[in-house]
Amino acid sequence: MWISGRFNDADLQYMMPEREMLAVVRGSQESHWMIKHASHPVKVYTDHKGMTDSIANRGHIHGKVSLWIEVLGE
Repeated sequence: MWISGRFNDADLQYMMPEREMLAVVRGSQESHWMIKHASHPVKVYTDHKGMTDSIANRGHIHGKVSLWIEVLGE
């Protein structure tokens, strides 16, 4: 499976960790039909330390990133 997309002008204003998380969220939305019916948990791997730190420190997150984390948790 291959999912491709482009950031619009507003997306390009985000910092890099936010852009990477947005890409993961959009990819999960595109493949929601497959993820929802998976027989095993789905894991996302990244080597972007900023993104993993943002997810780990949920107490310091607000706004769009908090919403994205909720979307990924569904």
